[in-house]
Amino acid sequence: MKRIFLSLALGLCCLLALSHFTWAAGLGGSYTKNGAETPFTNKASLQEAVDGVKSEITKLVLNAGDLTSADWTWLKGETAKAFARLEEFEVATTMTSVAPLEKGEYNTSFYDFPKLKKLTVAKITTLSEGVFKNVLRSLEEISLPDVQEIKVSVFCYVGGNATPLKKLSMPRCKKIGDLNFTE
Repeated sequence: MKRIFLSLALGLCCLLALSHFTWAAGLGGSYTKNGAETPFTNKASLQEAVDGVKSEITKLVLNAGDLTSADWTWLKGETAKAFARLEEFEVATTMTSVAPLEKGEYNTSFYDFPKLKKLTVAKITTLSEGVFKNVLRSLEEISLPDVQEIKVSVFCYVGGNATPLKKLSMPRCKKIGDLNFTE
């Protein structure tokens, strides 16, 4: 009887301990390089999925699993610049979850992609200050299907060397803060 009780108690403790961990679902999607689409599934990170081919990719679609804060961080600066041919980046509505783009992340990865023309990011409901600061050098089309609020200075410094944005879609947006779409 003691053995059964101890086994049950140990099992319950393990379940309680595991309930405090957040498990990221394996990342899935596809990338296009040299005109051929290559799918990937159950990757631990975006880096694992595309690091070896990032300089050759023209289109990247993420459609399953979790896009984490670590993935967004990896995409910044020199990593983004290494996506030398990327023209289209989509984070689809079929994703399990997408980490928010944090406040004050000036010159995010979108700024450093040299040829990015079309960007779709689903599952994010609020954009914080500076997320798209000074990024409209090559972007022609931005779709944010789930964004409901644009805070202060999300889209700023859009003049100068900016390419005219041809399409901005935010069908659920109800609130736009000050100092957006300014030079």
